[in-house]
Amino acid sequence: MWWRRIGAACLLVGCALGCAERSAEAPALVSAHLKPEPPREVRPRTTEQVVFDSAGDRLTGALRLPGANTRVPAALIAHGSGPMGQDGIMPGQLGQPFGFDFASYRALAMALSGQGIATFRYDKRGSAASGLDPGTTVELALDATRALDVLLRHPRIDSDRVFVIGHSQGGQMVPWLLQNVPRLAGGILLAAPARPVSEVLRRQGAVLPKLLEQRGTPAFDAHRQGMLVVAASERIAALSVDDLRGSTLGVDNRIWHSWMLMSLGAPWLAKRAKRPLLVVWGTADTNVDRDDFETWQEALRGSQPPARFVAIEGMTHALNGIDPRSASGVSTTLATGLSEELAQFIETNRRREQPAPTRERQSPSTQDKPASR
Repeated sequence: MWWRRIGAACLLVGCALGCAERSAEAPALVSAHLKPEPPREVRPRTTEQVVFDSAGDRLTGALRLPGANTRVPAALIAHGSGPMGQDGIMPGQLGQPFGFDFASYRALAMALSGQGIATFRYDKRGSAASGLDPGTTVELALDATRALDVLLRHPRIDSDRVFVIGHSQGGQMVPWLLQNVPRLAGGILLAAPARPVSEVLRRQGAVLPKLLEQRGTPAFDAHRQGMLVVAASERIAALSVDDLRGSTLGVDNRIWHSWMLMSLGAPWLAKRAKRPLLVVWGTADTNVDRDDFETWQEALRGSQPPARFVAIEGMTHALNGIDPRSASGVSTTLATGLSEELAQFIETNRRREQPAPTRERQSPSTQDKPASR
């Protein structure tokens, strides 16, 4: 895979590499040491394999449904960067290989279905399972809209309670999806960077040497890997639509450029979404730091309805939690409190009718005249 070109520990931005009505003044902190409420039992649960078309290509996904007799709320899981399959397999985060592959999206889908919420996840174009070449960020966003159509049309899904959970790069896609899919009830930005991708990469390159040295990498090698990422961030920032030939870090520059454009506009679009938003960040995330979390808070200040911000104590970028007892220091399960926060947000909100556009005033010549007497 392309990110291994600069070392297994250097994962790129993204996953491979209360409700919105509450006040947004201060983020909630969910402690990983608190025992969560047990998920309510909804049995049996089923998983449907769904094939859908997007831009002339066929993509395959898994729709996990809770066993309820009524229509249920649902969420699409939008991938982070890299060739991600529907299970969201992640071997680590920036500077921290886990020593095992964590199926983050599958774990999240199972946890949410236990709380009565359906999820849809699919093989991203560019993944081995898709058999397709990687697409630009625009193509990936269009794929997500087609996947949302699957949920909105499904007879078991309550179409007034369909959400999108965007993880990492997918989180920067959420504001665009809210603008282009009016029937969405709201969005969840999960471990999502708020700054342009070039700036996030530059920060990752700066902190990577220290993270690598902490895990025993010789200082020279650690510094070299960090400088490779910093140099890549500068090339990406300088990309021009007039010349997108070649690749950076093994990724087509057309992909980087389209991601740059979407990342630049994400906070601006999020403020104007007029839909409930939940922003979730993990305190043990090395890919996306607290500055991004605080940047989202600033960008969404005064948004209507107010956005909700939650920091999950001990959650990594791969959505699992810290476990000092394990050899890698992380657990093989979702971070405590994550699925409960997402489920509460989804269950509390539903689609609202968007304000109708202001009717243009008619000119005097076209206004109805009073009837003659």
